[in-house]
Amino acid sequence: MSHTDDDFQDFREAVSEHTSHDEAAQQIKLARTCLEMGMPGEAIAALTEAAAVPRHRFEACVLLARLYRERGDLPRAIEWFEHASGAPAPSAEEGRSLVEDLNAARAAHKAQG
Repeated sequence: MSHTDDDFQDFREAVSEHTSHDEAAQQIKLARTCLEMGMPGEAIAALTEAAAVPRHRFEACVLLARLYRERGDLPRAIEWFEHASGAPAPSAEEGRSLVEDLNAARAAHKAQG
């Protein structure tokens, strides 16, 4: 592979990452709109798609976890909180909030079972 081919491949990867980032951001916006409209199933689908993009993983996973928690599905809430914990938090405060939410969900699930 020539230097030009390497440059082109790098460019294609950058464009693909940018496109994925934009699409994930749109999916998160769509999910928030769906939640406002009382359409949690559609919000779950949009957030699940957004969670596949590393730049948006934390936000999408936390939103999914809280949505499942609100629906009373603690095992799925815990699963998504754990997925979020594997992504970098945008701030220390959001990281602490995630840990608190995860611990509370685990305690509530343990109390149920």
